[in-house]
Amino acid sequence: MFDQDEDRNRENEGVRWDRGQVLSQMFAEPVWAVRNLVSLLDSECSVPFISRYRREKINEIEPDKLRRMSLANEELKGVVKKATAVLVKLEKEEKLTPEIQAALESAQSMDEIEEIFAPLKSASKKSFAERARQNGLEALVGEIERNVEVVDFAAFVKKEEKDVDSEKKVKKSVVHLLAEKFKLDGEIVSHLKALCHELPVLLKCSRAAPKASTADSKKEPSRGDKEHGRGQDSDREAMKFEKKLEKALNCVAEECVSFVGVDLNVADELLLQRVSGLGPAKAKKILEWRRQKGPFINRQQLRLVKDIGAKTFEQCAGFIKINPETIVPNQGQNTAAEPVEPAQKTAKKPRAKKQKTEAYALDPLDQTHVHPESYDVCRRLIARMKLDVNSVGKRDFIQQVSQYRKEHRLEQLADALETEVAVVRSLFEFLQQRTDFDYRSAFQMPLFRRDIRRAEDLRVGDLLTGQVENVTDFGAFVDCGVSITGLIHTSKMRLAGRQVDLEIGDRVVVKVERVDVGRQRLAVSLSQRCQPVP
Repeated sequence: MFDQDEDRNRENEGVRWDRGQVLSQMFAEPVWAVRNLVSLLDSECSVPFISRYRREKINEIEPDKLRRMSLANEELKGVVKKATAVLVKLEKEEKLTPEIQAALESAQSMDEIEEIFAPLKSASKKSFAERARQNGLEALVGEIERNVEVVDFAAFVKKEEKDVDSEKKVKKSVVHLLAEKFKLDGEIVSHLKALCHELPVLLKCSRAAPKASTADSKKEPSRGDKEHGRGQDSDREAMKFEKKLEKALNCVAEECVSFVGVDLNVADELLLQRVSGLGPAKAKKILEWRRQKGPFINRQQLRLVKDIGAKTFEQCAGFIKINPETIVPNQGQNTAAEPVEPAQKTAKKPRAKKQKTEAYALDPLDQTHVHPESYDVCRRLIARMKLDVNSVGKRDFIQQVSQYRKEHRLEQLADALETEVAVVRSLFEFLQQRTDFDYRSAFQMPLFRRDIRRAEDLRVGDLLTGQVENVTDFGAFVDCGVSITGLIHTSKMRLAGRQVDLEIGDRVVVKVERVDVGRQRLAVSLSQRCQPVP
């Protein structure tokens, strides 16, 4: 599946844990699935791509949870990077001890690293803890650890050393040594938590130590300095939160656009840059292509756009669609007669010409959510069902695919098609969707308008949401949440100039054409089909 051992070895440089294990515990998902997820994310796969086309490798984790795991994975990568940088720095400054190294390699958050590193930060050439150790205060720490009733701090005062020329400074230096020891020894921390009621002074000192170690001044900071410092801390935390929020919102926007899909020939720059694998720069390149070369005829043409490499194509191809109705040549252009020059010309002209012709062929599968990597298997499946690929998305095609799915086991089909069961399952899902299928329709569209409850409130031109409850030869009856059932006459059952076949259970948006409360009649026309028949 993936070279997991190699991946874990690579990511574990500098730490004693792997992201897959930690994320597995955080989100209660199987380790194998999370390690696969980490490998996919590290190979620059997007959340929408993984969720739709690699879901069998991640135990079918739902998109929302997958997004949270992706963000947590980024934070853990930052922890690994920070821990490695601190280890290198301390080693260079000859401050790295086995205890410090073990603590840093075990830290799983930025806060843990900062707590370990804070007492070791140099005010000059040596850290506060190092200077305290140099002044012989480790013996004093030993007395405190043995819980000696009376500790003689004055005995360690050295007038010739500015760090310990008073009893107060001796105590302050001891705090740095204690803080360092507490943060590096997990057993001590646990012991202190259990006995905190017996050792309140030590616990208080250990918590205050990071603040004391970040400044090297002869006098205590003023009230204004303290308030200023707290303000800076608050600002930093606010900035961190804003960055996290912005990243999360960008992820959600990318998921929404990708899961719905975009028409490659009509989507604007803002929409394109939200598609999985693209972004602002590549969205601009696509728009430049459309202006210079005309509309795209199929998904494969994306490969000819500058900066759209194999990885980008893999990530975005399943989320962009080619709608034949929107393939409108620019003024003065003829897409069929003027094929686009490929990025690299082949040596033999006849062969190059053949490649251009293939690149310009319309492909019905480009209207679906089937990924190009599965086109070959998909065509063989369609042929096995004795169906025409050009009928993809049509009512009869969907019904026959649905019936075939009920009569055959996925495992047998996967063996016959020489592919994975998960691929066959996905293909059946995609082939049972209309070409205008919208993933949002099943959960985002309210069944009825909340502001209209009575037929008396209706006005001509109002848009209503509802569900088809009966279909006849002359039209479809729709429950719109008011006292009168609406009728869509067959003449009003059209979208984009084409006749639409509705079925019981379809969710729709309708426009009020005529209302007669006295005779209990409501005539409506179809404005949008929200949920295609599965």
